[in-house]
Amino acid sequence: MSGSRVFRGISKRVVKVAPQDPLRQKLVRIYPSNRVLTSALYRSVYSRDGSYFEYKPQAIVRLGQIEDALALIDFSRNEGIPITFRAGGTSLSGQTVGEGIIGELRTGFRGISVHGGGDLVSFEPGVTVNQVNAKLSPFGRKIGPDPASKSAAMMGGVLSNNSSGMQAGVIQNSYHTLVSLEFVLYNGHRYDTSKAADRERFGRDEPKIVNGLLRIRDAIRSDIELRDRIKRKYRIKNVTGYSLNSFLDFDDPCDIFSHLLIGAEGTLGFIAKATLSTLPIEPYRASRLLFFASDQDAARAVGDLAVINPAAVELLDYASLTSVVGRVGVPAVVETIPTGSAALLFDLAASSSEALELLIEGAQRVVDELALVADTPFSTSAKERAQLWSVRDGIFASVGGERAPGTTVILEDVAVEPIHLGELVSSLNALFDRYGYAGVIFGHAKAGNVHFLVCDDMSDQSRVLHFSTFMDEVIDLVVGLEGSLKAEHGTGRAVAPFVEKEWGSKAYGYLKEIKTLCDPYGLLNPGVIINDNPNVHLEKIKAIKIIGDNTIDKCIECGYCEHVCPTRYVTLTPRQRIVAHRSHLSLLADEEIDEAEQMWREYEYAGRDSCVADGMCATVCPMGINTADLVDHDRSMAKTKTSQFVAKLAAERFSLIETATRGALVVNKRITKVVGNRSLEKLNTQLRKLDIVLPSPPVSLGTSISIARPTLRRRPDAIYFPSCVSRMFGQGNVDGASVVDLVLRVAGRAGIYLEIPEDVQGVCCSQPWSHNGYEDGASVSANKAVDSFWRWTRSGEIPIICDVTSCTHSLMQELGRQSFGVRGDLLTSANRGHHSDLQIRDLIVWIEDLLPRLAITNRLDRVLIHPTCALTRVGLSETAVGIAQQLANVVVVPESATCCGAGGNRGMLYPEVVKSALRDEVMELKGLVFDGAFSFASTCEATLSDELGVSFEPFISLVERATR
Repeated sequence: MSGSRVFRGISKRVVKVAPQDPLRQKLVRIYPSNRVLTSALYRSVYSRDGSYFEYKPQAIVRLGQIEDALALIDFSRNEGIPITFRAGGTSLSGQTVGEGIIGELRTGFRGISVHGGGDLVSFEPGVTVNQVNAKLSPFGRKIGPDPASKSAAMMGGVLSNNSSGMQAGVIQNSYHTLVSLEFVLYNGHRYDTSKAADRERFGRDEPKIVNGLLRIRDAIRSDIELRDRIKRKYRIKNVTGYSLNSFLDFDDPCDIFSHLLIGAEGTLGFIAKATLSTLPIEPYRASRLLFFASDQDAARAVGDLAVINPAAVELLDYASLTSVVGRVGVPAVVETIPTGSAALLFDLAASSSEALELLIEGAQRVVDELALVADTPFSTSAKERAQLWSVRDGIFASVGGERAPGTTVILEDVAVEPIHLGELVSSLNALFDRYGYAGVIFGHAKAGNVHFLVCDDMSDQSRVLHFSTFMDEVIDLVVGLEGSLKAEHGTGRAVAPFVEKEWGSKAYGYLKEIKTLCDPYGLLNPGVIINDNPNVHLEKIKAIKIIGDNTIDKCIECGYCEHVCPTRYVTLTPRQRIVAHRSHLSLLADEEIDEAEQMWREYEYAGRDSCVADGMCATVCPMGINTADLVDHDRSMAKTKTSQFVAKLAAERFSLIETATRGALVVNKRITKVVGNRSLEKLNTQLRKLDIVLPSPPVSLGTSISIARPTLRRRPDAIYFPSCVSRMFGQGNVDGASVVDLVLRVAGRAGIYLEIPEDVQGVCCSQPWSHNGYEDGASVSANKAVDSFWRWTRSGEIPIICDVTSCTHSLMQELGRQSFGVRGDLLTSANRGHHSDLQIRDLIVWIEDLLPRLAITNRLDRVLIHPTCALTRVGLSETAVGIAQQLANVVVVPESATCCGAGGNRGMLYPEVVKSALRDEVMELKGLVFDGAFSFASTCEATLSDELGVSFEPFISLVERATR
């Protein structure tokens, strides 16, 4: 497949979209065309979520506000086309896929507001749990639900699944902390339960729903056996079916209905906004790992730990523990525990250090009585605790990533009374043995809630039947223990066939009646929760095609990566890029050649060209999957031999390219000054309509600099390598000083002698080639860099400092490794050896070492720091913030800060990517004022300045200003 055509610096993007089908024609009369997605590509990537199902929709509509949802509900009713509302798409039971229209919420519905000094929080469904908690954090509060996927799971799904998590248990979930709800019914009527007039109107205008709910309420309350069964079943976690406890907990039909919507998975109405009561954050905490001889022993010990009232107790069996060995935060003792061991990770929480000490003392007395094979000491360090719990958060994806390539991950969650937890775990292990599954068990042991995971080849019908028989026995086991078949992940299609078995025919009859009352046309997420097909959990299972890379093929499509992706609001996310490859392979395997070609043509822009290749996805993926490796490979495969040859030639003569770029930048600045930036934007807008992509440098991008090399006096303390970014765009300081000037000033104050090599021009870290698919050029550039470094540093004796962290990352971590499949190394064998001996250091590390030698004379008051994607990837964000805190009174790091979308030249070619990347940050920083704003690369600083409206400088400028 041919790639972007490049001629004389102008890229012409070739993208063919799907023909105007009748459904699309109708939808674009209601919504902007760019928010209506009906192509083969988008229908494929939205056919899958975090579950093992695949349902291809007819269309996807990206909704921005409640009026959009109202219009979609009206359209659905008038056209008879089902709709499924989808937020983060991390759901595990098949409730966010459907064959009608997907109403996507994650690109809109971003509102969050705090009330009552933090006691209440209102939010829309397109924000994550972490984003809501970030708003509450300054008030010392948080929301109750705390799913392991809280960084990616959005509140629309949390409410619709009644998700709980590690600490929420039964009483701190969305159902029990709900204060009010704004919702839309199937008929388009909109209500807000916080308004008395709306509550009255609900009773008056919805007589069928109201009378039906009152009838069910009275019938349940008069049925002593069923009433007691409902009370008993909701003493443990239970989200199977609808929230029948609402008929016992509330009298008013409006309250009953609003609580039925919690956990209804979008099958009864649309939740537009919710207000929850919040909980205090207990800031003093301690965590500890206890290891037992078996998971049954660990499960039985939960009751012993209950007497100390821990905030959370998590069970991790041997398979889940071994899946995370080697990850940051995993204690070394995990590698030494006996085979078959299991662990309990528990957390103590208190409002004061004294109270925590008392809890630790009490816990120690309990632990002393337990039969352990190993343990760890109590950890009260926030960093160490975060590492431990991040390990637990990523168990699902980590275990799933260890499966055989091409097999399907199936994760179920069940709950029993904690007293039966040991029996449940023991019986599940017996079933694993009987059916030959290398099953994994982990979960919220304190609540009697465990998740179990199995992997199977679901492309083989005999294996599907094998799994079916296994699940039948699991269902019998859990029902026999009076447990919940779904504790917190939602019923979905995975357990829909078994809802009646858990609840009994009478209660199931009420569940069906609720669905009919609230969705008489059967258009709201049909087939989810209520489904008459006994085999729906065995049908439409997604194919996991093998792409051909050991790391990429580990992806289980959980969606943890999406919230940090710069293109999440405009094209595809990392998960969707991988899904696109798998779907394309499936189409080819099914000989659907035309659709496969149509998909791949659209993927050129949406998946390949618009990707920033920033690698942020790897920082949040439990398996460390960097989708940039896949995209770089895509770009390489799309290049012609001629373009590869030209790129290689450019790498060999990069010094000339560098000079030409400097000249082009000066010309661009002059044109901008004469015609204005808006005129250039208008010109580019018109050109893009012709599929011509003209680079648009940020207005704030600095000009090229002249490097004044220090006079040679003695052997240097370090070699300073000004990156090509700094050499070409380094004029970024508000005082007019370049990055190089600032580094040399600070070094001089500290008495450090830096040497800048005479022949530094033309030396590059190889990123411009490797991330654009030019392998030969990347190899030339990489070897040239190592050759130069080896010579400059006297065969590696002297450290070398790089002033742009993305370049440091490439120089340290990307030069000597394969990035996809069976691609060869960039470096020659000799340079691989030289590279390993080089002392390459990032400027931030150098500053940290240098700071004690500097006098802080001009401490700034309030500064803004935007850590770049590279800074995060190399693990230096906290270091940089720590330095800033020594130089300023208040340091603000936006909660929404990820990659700025610059991506070298990517943001210049596709400005919409920058707007997508910084959309949340623009809203977060609106109206705030700072004494200075700082980042870590010239292109990023210029991009941030233009988009955020704040003048960004290089981070070294903060150091220089504070130490004058």
